[in-house]
Amino acid sequence: MATRQELLASVEAAREEIVALCQTLVRVPSINTGVMPTGDGIAAAILESAPNRGNLIARLAGSAGTPRLLLLSHTDVVPVEDEAAWDYLPFGAEIHDGRIYGRGANDMKSTVAAEAMALILLKRAGVELRGDVIFAAGADEESGGKWGFGWLAEHHPERLTADFGLNEGGGALVQAADGQFAYLVSTGEKGRLEIVITVKGRGWHASQPWRADNAIDKSQEVIRRIAAYEPERHVDHELIARLAQLYGITETVTAANVDRIAAALEGTNVNWASTLKAMTRMTLVASMINAGVKSNSVAESCTITCDVRTLPHQDEAYVRAQFGQTPGRAPRCQLHHQLHGGAERLALRRAGRGLRGAGARGDECGARARRPDVRAQPDARLHRLAPRPRAMPDHLRLPAEPPRRRSGQGRGAQHQRIDQHRVAAPLYHNARRAGL
Repeated sequence: MATRQELLASVEAAREEIVALCQTLVRVPSINTGVMPTGDGIAAAILESAPNRGNLIARLAGSAGTPRLLLLSHTDVVPVEDEAAWDYLPFGAEIHDGRIYGRGANDMKSTVAAEAMALILLKRAGVELRGDVIFAAGADEESGGKWGFGWLAEHHPERLTADFGLNEGGGALVQAADGQFAYLVSTGEKGRLEIVITVKGRGWHASQPWRADNAIDKSQEVIRRIAAYEPERHVDHELIARLAQLYGITETVTAANVDRIAAALEGTNVNWASTLKAMTRMTLVASMINAGVKSNSVAESCTITCDVRTLPHQDEAYVRAQFGQTPGRAPRCQLHHQLHGGAERLALRRAGRGLRGAGARGDECGARARRPDVRAQPDARLHRLAPRPRAMPDHLRLPAEPPRRRSGQGRGAQHQRIDQHRVAAPLYHNARRAGL
């Protein structure tokens, strides 16, 4: 059986192979618009939820089978809105300044490559595991997971059953204020809702606009109020204080000073500054707008799609109250909201309720909700897998040497540091912690 140092050395030796695998994955334009083989002797299967929607599951079996560690990732990416705005081809996977550039290089084909290579290198090194290590790459995450882990959980739950899970959003490597490195462990996630506002007007020929009731004009006030929305700040969760201490913040974080602290951190650690803001409030942003059918006809309706991310204690009633304050009594305005994925269900159920259909009609914004099938759409980011065998710390200290850091920030809309592909050390460390 390979020693720890030998395993780390095998990762260094496979550096070019890891990078090449990530480049190959990025070059596949696996775009998810919302419309709907592995080698080295590792047992694997591709399960299609729909044509060209293949979900890959591979398993490196241990001697006892348990505890089982599930490595989660997804292969789909969001569309490229304007290719001309990219410094490098979005599906070129070019390397510049020590980074791979391309759509999905960061979200999350780098993790797909890292997790796949983790199994391959463990197999090659002859590491004797007690529990199974499962690698699952879903075909749909960007549109809610219905054809990815939602479909797998409904049709092949036995393939996903595990005791621990690692996925995007948790397990990130951070450097603490004292210079040591730590791996964060995700213990929960914000929920997500998609809010669609429909503003009604009256159409007419554009040559006589005064005879119309322009829905686009009426929507401007709604958008202005959404942009001006100021959410409540919540800092009472003990995790905020623990993370502040980890990052060397000596001042007690309060609802009154959290924005000032985040602003001060932007110059030295922009990622943590942004995370601190995201963890302490509900976010609401208008992300899509659609109106009109022809340029010489005044639009009679306009739809505004908003993305909402809630904190664990914020239920449907809270969101409805907050959102009701924002668009106000916009005339002939209808509001619809729908759950996506599963983290929101966990968050809302933690508060003791899930989304239910409701809503009034009339001039004031009414609402109606469609509650998705819990079994068919589990969260693609499985932050806690039942049963939970033990309490999980907020972070794990690494006794090993941290990965080298490379200089050069690079350019482009999305990129991934090549050094971040070196995963055998954290995998080995976490596997030993889990008793694998």
